[in-house]
Amino acid sequence: MSDAQVALAEMMLNGRGGPPSTAAAQELFEKAASKGGAMYALGALHAGGHGMPTNRQIAQHWFRAAAELGHGHAQMMLGRYLINGSAGDLNHQEAQLWLERAVAQGIADAEADLAALASRKPGSSTGEIQNDPFGTNEATNPYRLS
Repeated sequence: MSDAQVALAEMMLNGRGGPPSTAAAQELFEKAASKGGAMYALGALHAGGHGMPTNRQIAQHWFRAAAELGHGHAQMMLGRYLINGSAGDLNHQEAQLWLERAVAQGIADAEADLAALASRKPGSSTGEIQNDPFGTNEATNPYRLS
């Protein structure tokens, strides 16, 4: 059932088949939250956009939950959050581990993030890495919400 809930939530969020409804989509994503894709989508919703207030701590919580289930894009986003300290947690070592896991799943944007992280001087927080949950290449991101 949760796969159908995720699919319906994505349709509601994007206004396919009717007017967009972020609140209804969020409710369905929460019901389906045992799946990595739904958890990732909740993280993306809370990361900003779609008419919801931004809450980076909640976004990071959902990205971590999905990442721990093996969701590649969530692993990348968790890595980005940890690199930039987006939710207050700055941890380059843990970020590297999550980005490496995402790269192992073929997430090309994570590979670029790993290279950017490797080029930083130890202790540096300059050169923020993109923090877009939809990735730099939306056309190839199967989890984009818009």
